[in-house]
Amino acid sequence: MYSTNQVSTPKQNRYLGMTRMQCGILTVMGSAMVCIIGFLTIMLLLEWKKDDVLSQQQSASPQNQAVEIIFDIPSLLGMTVTEIRYKYSVIQGEELYQPEGFEDILPNGSKAEGYSTSKYSFDVFYNKYQNSIGVQIYNGVEELHYKINDWNIILLRLNIIVSRPPDTITEYRAQWNNESGYHIEIIRNLASQYVFNVIVVQEE
Repeated sequence: MYSTNQVSTPKQNRYLGMTRMQCGILTVMGSAMVCIIGFLTIMLLLEWKKDDVLSQQQSASPQNQAVEIIFDIPSLLGMTVTEIRYKYSVIQGEELYQPEGFEDILPNGSKAEGYSTSKYSFDVFYNKYQNSIGVQIYNGVEELHYKINDWNIILLRLNIIVSRPPDTITEYRAQWNNESGYHIEIIRNLASQYVFNVIVVQEE
């Protein structure tokens, strides 16, 4: 005949054995959860860091900053010669004349006239009805020290927004044909390496 202590001892051992197993499982699960939480925390920190770096890069990019317009070319297009003469001083000797070298982008009968401001010199192209159809700015841009690959910021500063890269680009010239109705050229000074001439003409 067994005593009470002899009967209860195996049960207690079995009970204690199950408790150790459960504790082991809980310990493993707890360690796994800690690893998962740590991994997710690291991933979130890396993602935050990446977004922070990208934000800094975008804020440092000139294309994403507020751009100061130095000369508003589109505002001159469509104006009459009388209206533009009222706003700007005509360069002596450059009253309405026949422009040379623009036959491929200007309609027949076009004229040009030179004007100046305190900072810039430019030509305005007129059709045969003396309505302005284009502008060539050639003095004052070079001092900004932009190169051909800066074409986007150059055009933004002239209030011209393009929807695509140039159709043709070399180390000397960038050109767009029929970009939102404009023919656009950006030309580099061979001596200084900087852009000095920008031409914008409305296409027929």
